[in-house]
Amino acid sequence: MDTIASAGNPEDRASDHERRLRATRRTLRLAFWEGIPGTLALSIADSFIGPLAIALGGTPMQIGLLSAFPQLLAAQAQLLTHTFVAWVRSRKGVLLIAIGLGALPWFALAAVPHLSLADPVVWLVPLAILTAVLYQLPAPAWGSWIADLLPLHRRGAYFGMRASAGNMVGIAVVLSFGLLLDRMSSEAYWGFTIVFMVAAAMRLCSFVMVWGMHEPPMRPSRAGMGLLEFIRTAQRTNLGRVVLYTAALYLGVFLAGPYFSIFMLRDLKFSYTTFLFLQMVHVMATIIGSRLWGLYADRHGNVRVIRITGLGLCSMPFLWLVSQQPPFLMLINVIGGLSWSGFALCSLNYVYEATPPGQRARVVGYLAAFGGVGLFLGAVLGGVLANHVPTLFAYPLMTLFLISGIARLIAAAIFLPFIKESRGEGQQG
Repeated sequence: MDTIASAGNPEDRASDHERRLRATRRTLRLAFWEGIPGTLALSIADSFIGPLAIALGGTPMQIGLLSAFPQLLAAQAQLLTHTFVAWVRSRKGVLLIAIGLGALPWFALAAVPHLSLADPVVWLVPLAILTAVLYQLPAPAWGSWIADLLPLHRRGAYFGMRASAGNMVGIAVVLSFGLLLDRMSSEAYWGFTIVFMVAAAMRLCSFVMVWGMHEPPMRPSRAGMGLLEFIRTAQRTNLGRVVLYTAALYLGVFLAGPYFSIFMLRDLKFSYTTFLFLQMVHVMATIIGSRLWGLYADRHGNVRVIRITGLGLCSMPFLWLVSQQPPFLMLINVIGGLSWSGFALCSLNYVYEATPPGQRARVVGYLAAFGGVGLFLGAVLGGVLANHVPTLFAYPLMTLFLISGIARLIAAAIFLPFIKESRGEGQQG
């Protein structure tokens, strides 16, 4: 009887509630600060694997495949996240496995420039695939986990501030690495080795931080919508239209996306410092945008942000045709950073809000998978077109930028007018 009475004691219930509250706060703090090493590893992948391939003599098609295949397979891997979570029975367990293994490919990437390989760029592709897959695979599980801990009205601000903190550190570190590569121009391969070893260390740092996080019990998962059913109904639902728009937008973006680095480093002859400085301008705009769009979306909804930033993304390729001077390219990168930060944040938040908690990991996987297919098709098609487009401007690749802009406009015209707000549809409690 004493045990039964104790179990129902209001003081015990209050104590349990207080412990859960402390664990939740600690987890949200750790998840916030883990964004710094996590984002830094991603920034290194985005900023340095492509330039290494260029330094090793990679062709435009190889550069395109180096961008397309890792992103495609990483996105498709997220379709399996829900299955892995069910098998491991823990979202935290899936993160720890993926992050721990994710450090290994970076060590191999650090070694590639120093090995006597007939075509070293060929070896970069599978290693880049491994880094991307192991980074992106647990993303739906992480998003589902953290969304369960955050009330609806705080998500935009939290995710925006987390992205800002990670990107702020990324600016300083990546720009420093650019200066390092310029200083070590005669021994640039060793510069890349140092950079990739830092990325490996960041993955290990993330592992330690996730280890210390508390995972609440997973909510029961209903059968949910399978992939084929989702595809069949996508055009008739707001959630489906957001996913289809993401795929169409990524196709248009990656027609030219992988080739801007070639254009700057090969055609415009920019130094690594100038190249990375422009990327850092983009990241700085992303930091500002993540914070502002998060607050704006919490008040006005995600769809308004998706529409505004979608138009910004459409404008970028056309602006590249106006001028190729670094000051003007800084303006383009400001527009790009503001636009991408809002679109990435609010398209993902839209999925969280329109999907029941038990199905979030699955549907986030669908969003990533469709985006990955669009990205892959765009990059491959761009690789084919890059060597066959007519020279309408000073450089052949600028014709590809024009085609990319037209494709983005078509995607926006088809989908954006028909996406409606779904705030709270998937929210329970």
